[in-house]
Amino acid sequence: MKKTLVFSVATDNYDKAFAKIIKTHERYARKYGHDYQLISGPGSDVLGREVAWLKIPLLIGAMDAGYEAVMFVDGDAEIQKKCPNFVDLFEDDADVYLANGHSGRPNSGVIIVKATPESKALLERVLQDFGKPLSQIDTVGWGENGYVIHEVRKYARYKNISLRWNNTWDVELKDYIRHYTGPMRAHYKFGFKEKKIWEEICNRPKPKGEGFIDNRLGFYSSLSCLYQRASGDGSVFSRFNFAWCGFPAVSRPAKSPVKGPLAVHVCVDLNKGDPDNPYTMELVRSLQLSGAEVSVGVDNFWQLDYSNIDVLHMQWIEVLTAWKKPTLELINAIEQRLSEIAKTTKIVLTFHNLLPKKDFADLGFDLLDTIANYCTAFVHLSSESVSKIQSYYGDRSWCDFSKHFVARHGDFDYYRSLCQEKLLDLDLLAQEGSTVLVFGGIRESAELKLSLAVAGQLSNLGHNTILAGPVSDEVLHWKERKSITNNANTRILRLHRRIENAHVVSLLEKADVILIPRGGRLNSGVVYLAHSYGVPVVCPDEPSLCESIKYTKGRLYERGDVDSAVREILAVFDRGPSEKIIDEAETFFYKKRYMSWVSVAAEHEKIYRHF
Repeated sequence: MKKTLVFSVATDNYDKAFAKIIKTHERYARKYGHDYQLISGPGSDVLGREVAWLKIPLLIGAMDAGYEAVMFVDGDAEIQKKCPNFVDLFEDDADVYLANGHSGRPNSGVIIVKATPESKALLERVLQDFGKPLSQIDTVGWGENGYVIHEVRKYARYKNISLRWNNTWDVELKDYIRHYTGPMRAHYKFGFKEKKIWEEICNRPKPKGEGFIDNRLGFYSSLSCLYQRASGDGSVFSRFNFAWCGFPAVSRPAKSPVKGPLAVHVCVDLNKGDPDNPYTMELVRSLQLSGAEVSVGVDNFWQLDYSNIDVLHMQWIEVLTAWKKPTLELINAIEQRLSEIAKTTKIVLTFHNLLPKKDFADLGFDLLDTIANYCTAFVHLSSESVSKIQSYYGDRSWCDFSKHFVARHGDFDYYRSLCQEKLLDLDLLAQEGSTVLVFGGIRESAELKLSLAVAGQLSNLGHNTILAGPVSDEVLHWKERKSITNNANTRILRLHRRIENAHVVSLLEKADVILIPRGGRLNSGVVYLAHSYGVPVVCPDEPSLCESIKYTKGRLYERGDVDSAVREILAVFDRGPSEKIIDEAETFFYKKRYMSWVSVAAEHEKIYRHF
């Protein structure tokens, strides 16, 4: 039996705005026995509305996964009950089928393809055209549609099909697919809730011009990360292949000839009794358990004989300056030292942050460039981290996409090994209601403002909020922090200080949900802390922060939107007993599969040897 697929892309809340329409896609696929896939969830900070391009590699990936016929349908295109089976359109001399839109040119809101070498090559040409100037007869102003028009106009095996298959303008037509875009949009009847979501979508920034993203490599990297997240386990769509985009197949150097245990220097100071960052301590410990010979210490960067060290692993660039703003003389000294080390030793850098320390100013970027130029590999905690780094630094010579690897964050079970103490401040919290925890450092005033606004709304509804972690002086002056007092039976408990490791578990046990207020971050260890202890996460809809959320049944709110955050928190509070058990099980399995330090160490060793 032939494998056939119908799929839709409706990211960034399009699936919620057009929820009634999405149901017609699944109904249609079920009627004719096609597989069905909906791509939803957050889009991409880098791509913006250019996520419309995602349909092109997904069509290619579906063919590479073995589908012989594929139909893509936009999220705002309603499939009528009387719509025929799309495979009945197929003719021997045609393999790509589109209808014209209201401009009189092919509209890519519905694309039907028969899998052939020619149709795949056509889609690859569309993908490779990104960023190239288009003539007036092709351009539509944004997205991939202009490039589709450009390529099918020259393609002998293209078949222009009836408007009934993608009706964007004729209200009286007895159509098969009614596409609520262009002139037809005004005729769609949104529900009250859907209308609010749609208005928010319409208010988003909309850069004009196809290929407005100047950095083509950054575009393809961002697209590949979004594709990877959308494609799941690879059963419906094959893995993303940069050869589709016109890049030669990446030829990584052969594996290191090092046999037996690796010698690794992790450039960080560790206090095993009370580590500032358990992540680094657990990574070092797990590497040692795997058989690697691991040394630590920042001073060793200057003193160690690296001729017998296989890998120097930098976790943070700022450790080489003791987290203080560097001078040009110090940066020059670091470069001189790196040039010596690189003669015998591979240098690896983990990207925990998108930007260097804020007060380093331009010297921070000089320091990053100096270190990155000598790196053989970069480690990321998520695939979206790769996308963001390559988008931000894509013009740097060191940001070659072949150097970037993902080794996910491990668990925080370390805290369970400590002698736990009760955090006495918790006795001041009201006993009734559910509790939200905002944990970790707050660096931006918007984070504090959102946290307190959410806490205020929840307090009025009889729920509690704990803010636990330091706040920067830029956000809240130390005198103001000192003046804050917590009264007995409070609904909002403010603990603006570093929480001792021995108190972390008692905080997590008190929490019914963890709220992540942070925006614009590359990573958040608090997300993985929550997963480690089975606490649900409510996270902003930023791809780089919420990559694990779909596996752990967390919830996403619209970044910076207090009402949205409150709604998602209340939805967690309102779960029934069976739903809670299912969510906890999903989180447990995710932790065991992806967050085991044994597997994290194995991923790192693979990277160390894969030069």
